[in-house]
Amino acid sequence: MNWLLWLGVVVPRAQAGWVLDDYRSFRDGGCDPDAEGIHSPVVLRVLRSTPLAEAGEDFPDEDLHKLFEADGGWYRPNARREAQLKPDDALCVAKIRAWEDQQRQMHCIEHEDQAVVTGNIEFYSWHRMDMGLGELHRYMQGMIPDERPKQSACTVSQNRRASLGGRWVEWSLDYRVVRNPSVAELKETYRRLFPDDEGGQVNSAFIDLMTQWERNRTPVHRLKWSSEQLEGNPGDDEPFRRTDVGICWGTGPFMDTSWFCLEAGTF
Repeated sequence: MNWLLWLGVVVPRAQAGWVLDDYRSFRDGGCDPDAEGIHSPVVLRVLRSTPLAEAGEDFPDEDLHKLFEADGGWYRPNARREAQLKPDDALCVAKIRAWEDQQRQMHCIEHEDQAVVTGNIEFYSWHRMDMGLGELHRYMQGMIPDERPKQSACTVSQNRRASLGGRWVEWSLDYRVVRNPSVAELKETYRRLFPDDEGGQVNSAFIDLMTQWERNRTPVHRLKWSSEQLEGNPGDDEPFRRTDVGICWGTGPFMDTSWFCLEAGTF
C-alpha cells in the first residue's frame, strides 16, 4: 500500500529558553519518561543533557552546543571546571539515562542522524512535540524477550531481530539547503516515490511554489528521511515490515506554512 501525505502543519518557533523550560517542567512533573511516553533516544539525550548545560558543561558534541546556544542565550559553557548538578537534577538525569539505555536497545539511531535533529532547535522542538513525519516519530516501547542480548539496536542485524522478536524503528535523515530548486526535481521525486501511480500528478499548489522558487533562484531547505519498522515474534517466517520515505521543502522557519512534503510508505 502506498500513500501521499501533505504535512501542512504549523509549528511554533522555539522560544527563548524553550528547551530549558521543557526540561524543568519534565523534572518538576516527576521525571518519569516511561509515564510520559518518551521513547525517542534523541529527546532523552537532550533532557538529560539540559541540566548539565545549565551548570556550564562544555559538551564535546557540536550539535548540543548548537541546540543550547540557540535556546535564548542562557548557555554559558565553562571548560575550566566540571559541571555540578543539584541533587534533584542528578536523580532525574540518572532516571533518564537508564530509560534511554533501554530505548537505544530498541531504536537504532546513528550518531549523524541524531546530530541532524538536535543541531537545529526548530527541528528538535518539532521532533519533541511529535508532530509529523509519520513513522519517524512513531516510537514504540518494544517487546524484547529476556534472552535477547543487551546490545544497541544498531548492533543487532535485522535477521537477528526477527529471530528474537520485538519491535524496532530505524531511520535516517538528511537536511540541507538546495541552491537551485526546480520543478523537474519535484516531479522526478514524485515519480520515484510513486512509481505505480499511473497518471498521478504533484499537487498544483506544490508546483506553483517550486516554480516561484526556481524562477527567483530562492535557496530552499530540503529534508529527506527514511524509516523502517520491523515487528516480529520468535520463529515468525514473515515478520511485519513497514517502510516510509519522504522529502520536504520550504523556505521559512522549519515547517511553517511555506513547507510541503511528499511521503510514501509500504507495508
